[in-house]
Amino acid sequence: MKIREVKLHALPDIPLSQPIACAWSPGKPYTFISSSFVEIQTDEGITGYGPPIDEGLLRMSIAPLLIGQDPFAVERNIKILRRAGRGWGLEVALWDIIGKACGQPLYKLWEATPTGSEPTPAPWKCGSPSSGRKMRCVSTKRAGVH
Repeated sequence: MKIREVKLHALPDIPLSQPIACAWSPGKPYTFISSSFVEIQTDEGITGYGPPIDEGLLRMSIAPLLIGQDPFAVERNIKILRRAGRGWGLEVALWDIIGKACGQPLYKLWEATPTGSEPTPAPWKCGSPSSGRKMRCVSTKRAGVH
């Protein structure tokens, strides 16, 4: 499986009934809310979604390095996002692809519980999980466990 396309989708602005003042932008009241989300498509037809990132950063720095790569190459992909500085919305989309490809919720692939009672490893601190997780995913799917 390879990453075929990386896109940012801008959603229409939502007007506010009255302006709001935000602490992170003093003196600049907001009259609307805008949002977007990222989409990563694979050559096998699996699509992952995540929160927005800067469009220029996506187009110029990150997307060219991800296209053609294996979404299961967690360490490689995290290094790209870390070097870019602000690409974490794409990490969510990559994990979305991995979970969909495996037919499993991520907590099962990470060997955690849905309540969070067991620690879930941060993906960038996992050592070398890509091949192990990919094999676990394939063997779990073949065994029919869902």
